[in-house]
Amino acid sequence: MAICEVTGKGKMYGHNVSFSQRHTRKVFKPNVSKRTLIINGQKVKCNVSTSALRTLKKKGLIESPKARAEKKSSKSIINQYIKKPPFLGGFLVTSRL
Repeated sequence: MAICEVTGKGKMYGHNVSFSQRHTRKVFKPNVSKRTLIINGQKVKCNVSTSALRTLKKKGLIESPKARAEKKSSKSIINQYIKKPPFLGGFLVTSRL
């Protein structure tokens, strides 16, 4: 069943009304997609409506992929200018391949 876990949106019932004004029953379903959201540092799969996703992005509660990419690119530009020592806390940092 398509129910948004954030807003509680579910299916609604109504009528299709044709040109001849004939009323036939119709079920209106919300646009729900399964998304992985990070909540309290844990990845959780949720059924979320697209309108709820837009609202969460607008309020700044989740990041869009475009904003995440811009943040990564700005970090890489900053890291080019920052010189880090080859050791941390007196221990030599080595990478194991």
